[in-house]
Amino acid sequence: MQIVLVILILLVAIAYAIWRLFVSISTPSNPCDGCPGCDLKKKK
Repeated sequence: MQIVLVILILLVAIAYAIWRLFVSISTPSNPCDGCPGCDLKKKK
């Protein structure tokens, strides 16, 4: 039972990492995506 839970958690973590990578690659036009704020964002 513990092995099943560990495998399930690992699969969810890997799927989340792949999804975040896909999202970051598919929207490269906004360098401030996900950033809380900095001088570059205030200049726009």
